[in-house]
Amino acid sequence: MDHAQESYVTMVHGATISTPSEEVKVLRLTVERKRRGLSQAQLSRIADIHPATLSRLEAGKAFPYEGWRRRLERALGVSGDELFELVDKAESKGAGDGCTRS
Repeated sequence: MDHAQESYVTMVHGATISTPSEEVKVLRLTVERKRRGLSQAQLSRIADIHPATLSRLEAGKAFPYEGWRRRLERALGVSGDELFELVDKAESKGAGDGCTRS
């Protein structure tokens, strides 16, 4: 397999997703956290979620239970459904630069 055919594989909500490496997807949760300039440790404190749990959620390795979704929704001001959507990694470029977007 040459580089252009490499795939990125992740598990989200119990389903394995494989996409070409040029089209890597991330959860909106990660994008929104970075957009606010927060580390995983900071967001885990704000949302009262164990740091390892937040890391597993962002990696798609843990199911986002309703309680965790509500805490993250309140902490980030984004609906829980939206936080667990896959978005293009390119959308996260510029996230975390401290700029406010309107």
